[in-house]
Amino acid sequence: MAIVQNPILPGFHPDPSVIWVGDDYYIATSTFEWFPGVEISHSRDLVNWEVVSHPLERESQLDLRGVLNGGGVWAPCLTYADGMYWLIYSITRTFDECTQDTENDLVTARDIRGPWSERIFLNCGGFDPSLFHAPDGTKWLLNMRWDSRIDRDHFPGILMQQYSPEEQRLIGESELIFRGTELGFTEAPHMYHIDGWYYLMTAEGGTSQGHAITMARSRSMHGPFEVDPENPMLTARDAPDWPLQYAGHGDLVQAADGAWVLFHLASRKNDFGGWSVLGRESCMQNVYWNDEGWLRLSAGGHLPRQTASVPGEIAQRNCFFGEVCFDADALDPRLMSLRIPADEKVCSLTARPGWLRMYGQHSILCQHRQSMLGFRMMHGRFSVRTTLDFHPELFQQMAGLSLFYNTANFYYLYLSVDEWAGRCVQLMKRDSKKTTLLCAPEAVGEGPVELRFDVDYESVRAYWRTCGAQKWTELLPSDGEEMSTRILSDEYANLCGEQGFTGAFIALCCQDQTGRRKHCDFEALRILPLEE
Repeated sequence: MAIVQNPILPGFHPDPSVIWVGDDYYIATSTFEWFPGVEISHSRDLVNWEVVSHPLERESQLDLRGVLNGGGVWAPCLTYADGMYWLIYSITRTFDECTQDTENDLVTARDIRGPWSERIFLNCGGFDPSLFHAPDGTKWLLNMRWDSRIDRDHFPGILMQQYSPEEQRLIGESELIFRGTELGFTEAPHMYHIDGWYYLMTAEGGTSQGHAITMARSRSMHGPFEVDPENPMLTARDAPDWPLQYAGHGDLVQAADGAWVLFHLASRKNDFGGWSVLGRESCMQNVYWNDEGWLRLSAGGHLPRQTASVPGEIAQRNCFFGEVCFDADALDPRLMSLRIPADEKVCSLTARPGWLRMYGQHSILCQHRQSMLGFRMMHGRFSVRTTLDFHPELFQQMAGLSLFYNTANFYYLYLSVDEWAGRCVQLMKRDSKKTTLLCAPEAVGEGPVELRFDVDYESVRAYWRTCGAQKWTELLPSDGEEMSTRILSDEYANLCGEQGFTGAFIALCCQDQTGRRKHCDFEALRILPLEE
């Protein structure tokens, strides 16, 4: 047996939805305000995964301009039936104490790699949709119901309504099939028909410390549903020091060998204040059905385990160290653009062969149209570097390297122009929507420049050097305070009144607030182990 280390998809990969088709397994995960929408990864061994598809790759399918931080594409559900892949997802545009504006859409494809259809609108009024293909061939949409009234429970239960593929719309009336358990916050429904039972898996308890997976079942998909007497079947809610926290939002698949495997999200808090800098990641657990017909963890209990097992001898390679190069015909599929497609207005791989040319657009605070390409942060300890060739003419033109959570929280190491220093390197911090320059601009002269961040779990350090130089120059904050990774965490975003759902990114970006689209050329993005 091969031992698999959790998470199987490290870094920002929440809300896993998994299917098995032939010899292939596919996982779809949420992408929130990042474009293209929904990431689908492929594996044949349940151990190593490779990105193969982003179904929502056209603005006609997905317009995220202006969407709030932590909004956008939530909770995809990937299924396969009738020789076709079906993908259901939410687009969330408003989410606060009471009000929630979300639409649920559907796209389909004959090939997992596309092309995927234009979106089919389904409904509003709740998020986390899934599609159940019933034994009789009918199809049913499930989603949590949102109650926006101030004095009511905003999570009153799970709705179900029939979907007509012929008419491409919902038909009949929706029905409330499950009100949830005492844990509350009932969401993320998935239905399965197994051995004559209709099983309903939901996430409950909220998305942070109380998060959990609960099970219910009925002989009819319309209910009534009896709840698992040992619910929740998976949670770390009562074990705050457990390595995998916030465990919940799961999906179930039967593997090729007949064994059952549960996929779920979880977060790894660091040891320096309990900050989840890497965000919500995808994990897997070995599970089985007990004699009473309830789903149980093979390891026993309710806590998510750090390891799972699969048949065979397979080496796991799920964390990336190396170079993201720009000498191919297309961008590395692991790179994501913020809210807009990475089209010719954002970047080019042909304008300077072997380099990435990015064209400056709006400021780094913009939630509409800015040029940024992000790579998920997958390690707590690493060094990231890039070489850029950039010749700004005005202070409104900037380009560089960012450790980016969202537009409210990030570090930005960049080149620009200053009246006194000339072409210079600067270091910006954005903390709870407050922007500060951490040190005085440093003149860099002419020619390409290398920029570098070192991340050592709780701390960040910034460096620069002219291309070809041996010695790095460290930029030290003038206030003497250490730069902390906590501002890049889910928990910190929540403290700032944001939606802490996405995890941190390493980002290349270019801004030109004059509208002239001044370009910057990047040679590569290098993510390396941090030297002792």
